[in-house]
Amino acid sequence: MDLSRKLGPYEIIDEINEGGLGTVYKVVDPDHANGTLALKLLGRGGLQSRERDLVLWRREIEALSAVGHPGIVRLVDFGEEEDRFYLIMEYVDGPTLDEYCRVRRPGIRTAAKLARQVGSALRCAHERNIIHLDLKPQNIILAGTPPTPKILDFGLSRYVSDVAIDSEQTVSGSLAYMAPEQVVAERPELGPYTDLYALGVIIFEMLAGESPYDTEDAGELVRRKIAGEHRSLCDVAVGMPSALERIVDRLLHPDRHGRYSTAEGLLHDLDRCLEALDRGDAEFDFPVGERDVKPVSALNVRFIGRRAELDMLAKRYEDCGRGRGQVVLVTGPAGIGKSRLVAEFRELVGPGGATVVAGKGTRNTRNIPY
Repeated sequence: MDLSRKLGPYEIIDEINEGGLGTVYKVVDPDHANGTLALKLLGRGGLQSRERDLVLWRREIEALSAVGHPGIVRLVDFGEEEDRFYLIMEYVDGPTLDEYCRVRRPGIRTAAKLARQVGSALRCAHERNIIHLDLKPQNIILAGTPPTPKILDFGLSRYVSDVAIDSEQTVSGSLAYMAPEQVVAERPELGPYTDLYALGVIIFEMLAGESPYDTEDAGELVRRKIAGEHRSLCDVAVGMPSALERIVDRLLHPDRHGRYSTAEGLLHDLDRCLEALDRGDAEFDFPVGERDVKPVSALNVRFIGRRAELDMLAKRYEDCGRGRGQVVLVTGPAGIGKSRLVAEFRELVGPGGATVVAGKGTRNTRNIPY
């Protein structure tokens, strides 16, 4: 892209970062209402890229619009130009957590405080039934002094309710931080505990300076995650308080039922760690997970963002009641919410005595006739 020109109304100043899913630029608001901003331009062009980019673009817009928290980057604007999608977000001047930890390893108190702040931001997202699914140090940027984390990149995020219903999921992410349920199942059981697993890996790395899984082989890494064979934090980082090790062990449990169910219980335990450190107690110990609570069922989550499509299906149903039968094809890229839309339609018309018959083909069943 020619950096001397504008994208939409925004003047591009410099390139910040380029990744597999797009490029982030530093831009200026033409009205100077927001000053310096970050522009995320998705994809490389082309039809196949456009379909994928549309899904990522809509997910990130929905997630950032639903979540307002100082620990999550703020969405300012979004648009489309020359068949490419872009998002405008607040510009955060600072290193990523990955860059920060390469220069200095955080002490116990700093690591616990950073983990607590990231956990608070995750709690806000999870309370709105959004899971990030790609939490890693490269997606956490630190602003100011002392450093305050902000979570970036919600392009792979999902509504918990969509994950619960959609059997045709394409699971992506960074293997080092992916939970066991992300790498083994055709229909993975994803939820807040999936993000908390990633946070557990991040906390271990901050305190130990290395991964909890001592291997660079991808297959062996997956095996160790599934088997729960991570290294002991106290063995790698001598002098760690026992309670902090148990918090990390709980976060890295291979079975989601053995982890914190929500961020609430984790935040309570991290607060107890910080209180002990403030008292000068460097060898604190206490039972962990006592305040953990079970989340609300994903199937009871309010349907968001597809009102027009649902109204259209309801209108077609009314036409059928007047004797005008028809077939409706619900189509779109994988992960955009087709299964949830059909499920909501079934809930809408079912009480009136309607029989809804729906079929779909997944990667493994599309060649099998119904």
